[in-house]
Amino acid sequence: MDVKGLLDASRLEAGQDMPIETKLCDLDFTIREVTDELSLSYPDCFKVESESKCQGYWDEDGLRRVIENLLSNAIKFTGENGSVYFHLEEVVDKGIKLIIGDTGVGFSNELSEKIFQRFFQINNHLNILNQGSGIGLSITQEFVKLHGGNIKVESQAGKGSIFTVSLPLLELLENNNVHT
Repeated sequence: MDVKGLLDASRLEAGQDMPIETKLCDLDFTIREVTDELSLSYPDCFKVESESKCQGYWDEDGLRRVIENLLSNAIKFTGENGSVYFHLEEVVDKGIKLIIGDTGVGFSNELSEKIFQRFFQINNHLNILNQGSGIGLSITQEFVKLHGGNIKVESQAGKGSIFTVSLPLLELLENNNVHT
């Protein structure tokens, strides 16, 4: 876990809010940066699809960490012959959806809510190195909530997982008024 992750974990543990700095962001650019970085370590491991060029007001660092964590987890829990995909879609007048799916090990439905609890780990994947600290998904969920969004997961043991992040979209109009 990086230094920012440790700071976020300690803030959460102390019951403090995590600060966010909202500014106009080009989400497509952020996604390309994250996926380009990950593709250096995991070439040809995942597919990225985007239906739109999204700009909106978000905490760019927080969103970057949400995307990195979900993609890194998907890659980590997917074998060499599996696949990972990232899909961005704009939901007209509502916001955006980030969908990260994999054909990895998955988990049972009973664990769907528990995986977002701090320090929770699914311990049935002993063959996977560096399973993490169990903090990443709780921090991810917190950043999504701070942006006014929600995160859901669908998973099936042995078949993979699909994480869907829904975020409200704010656009800057030509006259510089904010539109929700």
